[in-house]
Amino acid sequence: MQVFASKDAEIEDLKKRLKELQQQHAELVNQHATCPDLIASLRKQLATVQESRDSLQRRLSKVEERFEALQSEHAKCPPLAPPRICGVGMLLEAHAGHEELWVTQLVPGLPAQQCAQIQLHDVLYKVDQTIVSGWDLDDVCNLIKGIIRIVSTQMLIPMHIRQSVKILPSRPMYSSAYS
Repeated sequence: MQVFASKDAEIEDLKKRLKELQQQHAELVNQHATCPDLIASLRKQLATVQESRDSLQRRLSKVEERFEALQSEHAKCPPLAPPRICGVGMLLEAHAGHEELWVTQLVPGLPAQQCAQIQLHDVLYKVDQTIVSGWDLDDVCNLIKGIIRIVSTQMLIPMHIRQSVKILPSRPMYSSAYS
């Protein structure tokens, strides 16, 4: 009798295991059934992302071409006055036929370079809340001198304000070497 009892227990264990495997199989079949829809959805999303990437790459190429053309045009214009280092360590230039003041150099170790947000070929847009486009270079340099300045620069392409930067000089910039 004991032989039959152990066989019956083994059969019950096998039935339980079979039932578990059938449930797992049913779950896998259900998951598999949703795969084609999921794959189709992911392919659509991928196509959309690729189209967006291609569009952005085309726009970037146009922007880079325009920027190079403006840099070339800028290089051909003679300076109106010698470049000046203004209060926070930016070398600014004004060119004939342009109202903009271009950042042509950042003095190492001075606040404009240390803030790491102002870059070469930026155009000076504002000092504190004052728009300086069209201003005389000397007047702008005098405006920049001081303890705390918020300087806004912009890229010429696209024509928008890129950033406003609060510059805190490590020491007052009243020396004629930095004016």
